[in-house]
Amino acid sequence: MLEPEVFANLIGRIERGEVVPLVAETYPLRDIAAAQRAFGEKGYIGKIVLALD
Repeated sequence: MLEPEVFANLIGRIERGEVVPLVAETYPLRDIAAAQRAFGEKGYIGKIVLALD
């Protein structure tokens, strides 16, 4: 269990651009099935993102 301020500090670092998530692939929401397949294959490093355009 982490101290409560750890999460707040992390959010602050993300907002300042000091911590940036690694995005493996971005899919439009209409391609959610393809995103789910990619997620299930586990052949990626980073995050799979659904774009809500």
